[in-house]
Amino acid sequence: MKKIRKAIVKGLAKIGITPYVYYAFKWNDPFLIKNKLFNKVENQIIFDVGAFDGRSIERYKKAFPKSTIFSFEPTPGIYAGLQKKYAGRNDVKLSNAALSSNIGEASFHVNNSLLTNSLLESAKSEDKGTSIYDTNEKIIVSTNTIDNYCLVEKIEKINILKIDVQGADLMVLKGAEKALESRKIDLIFIEVEFVELYDKQPLFHDISTYLHSKGYYLYSLYNMSISDQGQLIYGDAVFISPDIKL
Repeated sequence: MKKIRKAIVKGLAKIGITPYVYYAFKWNDPFLIKNKLFNKVENQIIFDVGAFDGRSIERYKKAFPKSTIFSFEPTPGIYAGLQKKYAGRNDVKLSNAALSSNIGEASFHVNNSLLTNSLLESAKSEDKGTSIYDTNEKIIVSTNTIDNYCLVEKIEKINILKIDVQGADLMVLKGAEKALESRKIDLIFIEVEFVELYDKQPLFHDISTYLHSKGYYLYSLYNMSISDQGQLIYGDAVFISPDIKL
């Protein structure tokens, strides 16, 4: 098998395709590293921060059938749909709150596209009224922190922390400061932006700097979105605890 692999690599190199290009395609799915690290872990604990309509719940349950998923969704109408969909499930625990850096309440922006709802105000758009980021209404939602939630629910380990909260990602991480410092979280799968889609939002380098200060390192980037001008806009990143051995 090794001889065959070497022959394939050698053949691809002759037409300008290096092993690095091959691996970029091979590993361009964040679930590959998640499965590699956690498929033998019993009863995985997964935090789904920004659950939206449950699509991430379904993806994680398919990959890790025995997992327990803690899902957080602040938008009332979307949360009601999740309640109906997962009623009676002990392996999916729902919370109608926005995870943040503080416990209490906060203003929450409901936008043209519900996928872009955020604790942060959308950046100014030249397409006023037509942008998916334009705000239709502001509501008040409950906020909580990962550290407080883990304390109350007596959660000692988070195998996967998935964060997709439209620009408020650093707020979520700062609310998990104790968990990060104690390496309670194994892997972080987080949406990152390279340009401001929300007012004064942290960008990729801010997220990376903060996590590196806690000892976590960038494993890889995925699902990069590029503008029509060729500019990198947003994507997903995986950060891993130094305690995890690959």
